[in-house]
Amino acid sequence: MRIIDINSFIGHWFSRPVRGTAAQRLKQMDKVGIEYSFISPLEAFLYDDPNEANEELFRVTEKHKDRFEPVPVVAPGYPLWREEIRRYLDRGVRILRVIPAFHPSVLDEMNLKGLAEFLAGEEIVLLFQWMIEDYRSFHGLVRPAFPSRQQVLGFLSQMPCDVVLGGITYIEAEHILANTGGKVFVEISYIEKTRAMEDLVTPENSNRLLFGTMAPLLVPEAATMKVQMSRLDAKTKIRIFSQNALQLIGG
Repeated sequence: MRIIDINSFIGHWFSRPVRGTAAQRLKQMDKVGIEYSFISPLEAFLYDDPNEANEELFRVTEKHKDRFEPVPVVAPGYPLWREEIRRYLDRGVRILRVIPAFHPSVLDEMNLKGLAEFLAGEEIVLLFQWMIEDYRSFHGLVRPAFPSRQQVLGFLSQMPCDVVLGGITYIEAEHILANTGGKVFVEISYIEKTRAMEDLVTPENSNRLLFGTMAPLLVPEAATMKVQMSRLDAKTKIRIFSQNALQLIGG
């Protein structure tokens, strides 16, 4: 069964060691049968301007085009952010990531409006990273403010493009799927609950669930087993593992 990881990372994490080199990530993917991963640079979380981390990401993915696809991190509000996004689009990027917990300017009204206007008419998918990991694992000097449900809904209401919510909890996923339209998608890596897949997935929303691992911050086995061990029928598992992602990005 083909598996595409819509939400993962590469690089070094600031608060603990992770298996984030290209070789380590490829080994993880092979172990659980992931064919292809959309990846962002972990270093971009703490950069005011994530462009330098993105350029290193492009260098890495250029060497592994058959397995990795770059997802640059963007920070609307930082000088020249429009020019940077234009360069990424010109390089064929299909997904951009925003991380409001670490780049809170993304949610400022002026920047939010500017991002919406800039992306209007573009063939792009936006990955909104909601949660990252338990705040108790962060260094004592790092205390990101994760967006509230109301802030996320406000963001979604203004975006003209398809949006994937990464790092979303079960409770929030349930609410988002019930209260948003077909341009909003949910990635499953952070969804934890007994029988989570069986309780969350319905015939109406099964085309809006995407497989993601958030590796190497989370172990990829957790996400793959979440789907494989569920009681979902084979067709629904195929949709979540790859089909939905392929339809979303036009692959």
